[in-house]
Amino acid sequence: SSDPVKHAVDTLVDNCTIQNNGHYGGSAGIYADHTYSTTKICRISNCTIRDNEHGAYINSNAPVLFENNTLFNSTIRGLWIRLADPTVRLNNITKNKENGIFLEQSNALIERNSITSNGQVSQLAAGIYVYYYSNPVIQNNFIGQNTDTGVHIRPQCAPSVKGNNITSNTNNGIKLNY
Repeated sequence: SSDPVKHAVDTLVDNCTIQNNGHYGGSAGIYADHTYSTTKICRISNCTIRDNEHGAYINSNAPVLFENNTLFNSTIRGLWIRLADPTVRLNNITKNKENGIFLEQSNALIERNSITSNGQVSQLAAGIYVYYYSNPVIQNNFIGQNTDTGVHIRPQCAPSVKGNNITSNTNNGIKLNY
Protein backbone atom coordinates (compact mmCIF):
# COMPACT_ATOMS: atom_id res chain seq x y z
CA SER A 1 0.00 0.00 0.00
CA SER A 2 1.10 3.56 -0.56
CA ASP A 3 1.95 5.79 2.38
CA PRO A 4 1.21 9.47 1.64
CA VAL A 5 3.26 10.48 4.71
CA LYS A 6 6.40 9.99 2.58
CA HIS A 7 5.26 12.74 0.21
CA ALA A 8 4.30 16.37 0.51
CA VAL A 9 0.63 16.87 1.37
CA ASP A 10 -1.36 18.93 -1.14
CA THR A 11 -4.69 18.98 0.72
CA LEU A 12 -5.11 19.04 4.48
CA VAL A 13 -8.36 18.53 6.38
CA ASP A 14 -7.45 18.95 10.04
CA ASN A 15 -9.24 19.46 13.33
CA CYS A 16 -12.76 19.63 11.87
CA THR A 17 -16.11 18.42 13.18
CA ILE A 18 -18.09 16.88 10.33
CA GLN A 19 -21.61 15.80 11.23
CA ASN A 20 -25.16 15.27 9.94
CA ASN A 21 -24.20 15.03 6.25
CA GLY A 22 -25.12 12.57 3.55
CA HIS A 23 -28.43 10.98 4.29
CA TYR A 24 -29.26 9.69 0.82
CA GLY A 25 -27.75 6.95 -1.41
CA GLY A 26 -24.02 6.68 -0.76
CA SER A 27 -23.25 10.12 0.66
CA ALA A 28 -20.57 10.73 3.28
CA GLY A 29 -19.28 13.25 5.77
CA ILE A 30 -15.98 13.26 3.81
CA TYR A 31 -15.77 12.03 0.22
CA ALA A 32 -12.22 11.74 -1.17
CA ASP A 33 -12.03 10.91 -4.90
CA HIS A 34 -8.86 10.96 -6.99
CA THR A 35 -10.53 10.67 -10.40
CA TYR A 36 -9.48 14.11 -11.67
CA SER A 37 -5.92 14.46 -10.40
CA THR A 38 -2.69 12.56 -10.79
CA THR A 39 -0.60 14.31 -8.14
CA LYS A 40 -2.75 15.48 -5.24
CA ILE A 41 -2.21 13.87 -1.84
CA CYS A 42 -4.69 14.38 0.98
CA ARG A 43 -4.23 14.16 4.73
CA ILE A 44 -7.35 13.91 6.90
CA SER A 45 -6.44 14.17 10.57
CA ASN A 46 -7.71 15.06 14.03
CA CYS A 47 -11.35 15.26 12.92
CA THR A 48 -14.56 14.19 14.64
CA ILE A 49 -16.78 12.60 12.01
CA ARG A 50 -20.24 11.66 13.31
CA ASP A 51 -23.88 11.08 12.45
CA ASN A 52 -23.37 10.80 8.67
CA GLU A 53 -24.60 8.11 6.27
CA HIS A 54 -20.96 7.01 5.74
CA GLY A 55 -18.42 8.73 7.95
CA ALA A 56 -15.78 8.92 5.21
CA TYR A 57 -15.65 7.44 1.69
CA ILE A 58 -12.22 7.11 0.07
CA ASN A 59 -12.61 6.24 -3.63
CA SER A 60 -10.76 5.89 -6.95
CA ASN A 61 -7.07 5.70 -6.07
CA ALA A 62 -7.26 8.65 -3.70
CA PRO A 63 -3.82 8.81 -1.98
CA VAL A 64 -4.97 9.56 1.55
CA LEU A 65 -3.41 9.49 4.99
CA PHE A 66 -6.36 9.12 7.37
CA GLU A 67 -5.15 9.43 10.97
CA ASN A 68 -6.13 10.45 14.49
CA ASN A 69 -9.82 10.78 13.63
CA THR A 70 -12.90 9.71 15.57
CA LEU A 71 -15.70 8.23 13.44
CA PHE A 72 -18.97 7.24 15.08
CA ASN A 73 -22.70 6.87 14.68
CA SER A 74 -22.77 6.54 10.88
CA THR A 75 -26.03 5.08 9.62
CA ILE A 76 -24.09 2.67 7.37
CA ARG A 77 -20.24 2.55 7.42
CA GLY A 78 -17.71 4.43 9.48
CA LEU A 79 -15.07 4.29 6.74
CA TRP A 80 -15.72 2.97 3.21
CA ILE A 81 -12.61 2.39 1.08
CA ARG A 82 -13.18 1.50 -2.58
CA LEU A 83 -10.58 1.26 -5.36
CA ALA A 84 -8.03 3.05 -3.16
CA ASP A 85 -5.07 2.12 -0.96
CA PRO A 86 -4.96 4.69 1.86
CA THR A 87 -3.04 4.53 5.10
CA VAL A 88 -5.53 4.41 8.00
CA ARG A 89 -3.93 4.73 11.42
CA LEU A 90 -4.56 5.82 14.99
CA ASN A 91 -8.33 6.30 14.54
CA ASN A 92 -11.20 5.53 16.91
CA ILE A 93 -13.98 3.93 14.82
CA THR A 94 -17.04 3.03 16.88
CA LYS A 95 -20.82 2.55 16.91
CA ASN A 96 -21.40 2.60 13.15
CA LYS A 97 -24.55 0.76 12.13
CA GLU A 98 -23.20 -1.64 9.47
CA ASN A 99 -19.43 -1.85 9.91
CA GLY A 100 -16.45 0.14 11.11
CA ILE A 101 -14.33 -0.23 7.95
CA PHE A 102 -15.53 -1.67 4.64
CA LEU A 103 -12.81 -2.46 2.07
CA GLU A 104 -13.66 -3.05 -1.60
CA GLN A 105 -10.83 -3.63 -4.11
CA SER A 106 -8.36 -2.10 -1.69
CA ASN A 107 -4.82 -2.81 -0.52
CA ALA A 108 -5.02 -0.30 2.34
CA LEU A 109 -2.74 -0.25 5.36
CA ILE A 110 -4.98 -0.40 8.47
CA GLU A 111 -2.86 -0.03 11.61
CA ARG A 112 -3.05 1.00 15.28
CA ASN A 113 -6.78 1.80 15.27
CA SER A 114 -9.47 1.10 17.85
CA ILE A 115 -12.44 -0.48 16.05
CA THR A 116 -15.27 -1.23 18.48
CA SER A 117 -19.04 -1.67 18.83
CA ASN A 118 -19.81 -1.57 15.10
CA GLY A 119 -22.49 -3.47 13.21
CA GLN A 120 -25.83 -3.00 14.91
CA VAL A 121 -27.74 -4.01 11.73
CA SER A 122 -27.20 -5.98 8.49
CA GLN A 123 -25.57 -9.25 7.49
CA LEU A 124 -22.41 -7.26 6.82
CA ALA A 125 -22.04 -6.42 10.50
CA ALA A 126 -18.33 -6.40 11.37
CA GLY A 127 -15.54 -4.27 12.75
CA ILE A 128 -13.65 -4.68 9.45
CA TYR A 129 -15.30 -6.19 6.36
CA VAL A 130 -12.81 -7.26 3.66
CA TYR A 131 -14.64 -7.61 0.35
CA TYR A 132 -14.12 -8.10 -3.39
CA TYR A 133 -10.44 -8.49 -4.29
CA SER A 134 -9.11 -6.60 -1.29
CA ASN A 135 -5.66 -7.44 0.05
CA PRO A 136 -5.11 -4.99 2.92
CA VAL A 137 -2.55 -5.15 5.69
CA ILE A 138 -4.47 -5.13 8.98
CA GLN A 139 -2.00 -4.87 11.85
CA ASN A 140 -1.72 -3.83 15.48
CA ASN A 141 -5.37 -2.79 15.89
CA PHE A 142 -7.76 -3.28 18.81
CA ILE A 143 -10.91 -4.86 17.31
CA GLY A 144 -13.56 -5.63 19.92
CA GLN A 145 -17.21 -5.70 20.98
CA ASN A 146 -18.43 -5.67 17.35
CA THR A 147 -21.77 -7.26 16.45
CA ASP A 148 -21.22 -10.55 14.67
CA THR A 149 -17.53 -10.49 13.65
CA GLY A 150 -14.31 -8.60 14.34
CA VAL A 151 -12.76 -9.13 10.88
CA HIS A 152 -14.85 -10.72 8.09
CA ILE A 153 -12.83 -11.87 5.07
CA ARG A 154 -14.77 -12.72 1.90
CA PRO A 155 -13.69 -14.93 -1.04
CA GLN A 156 -11.19 -13.51 -3.58
CA CYS A 157 -9.45 -11.60 -0.78
CA ALA A 158 -5.97 -12.16 0.65
CA PRO A 159 -5.36 -9.77 3.54
CA SER A 160 -2.50 -9.93 5.98
CA VAL A 161 -3.94 -9.88 9.52
CA LYS A 162 -1.20 -9.71 12.15
CA GLY A 163 -0.52 -8.42 15.64
CA ASN A 164 -4.14 -7.40 16.33
CA ASN A 165 -6.04 -7.73 19.62
CA ILE A 166 -9.38 -9.17 18.48
CA THR A 167 -11.64 -9.72 21.48
CA SER A 168 -15.24 -9.94 22.74
CA ASN A 169 -16.99 -9.75 19.36
CA THR A 170 -20.53 -11.18 19.47
CA ASN A 171 -19.90 -14.20 17.20
CA ASN A 172 -16.52 -14.56 15.51
CA GLY A 173 -13.14 -12.95 16.02
CA ILE A 174 -12.13 -13.61 12.41
CA LYS A 175 -14.52 -15.11 9.86
CA LEU A 176 -12.97 -16.57 6.70
CA ASN A 177 -15.16 -17.29 3.67
CA TYR A 178 -12.89 -18.84 1.07
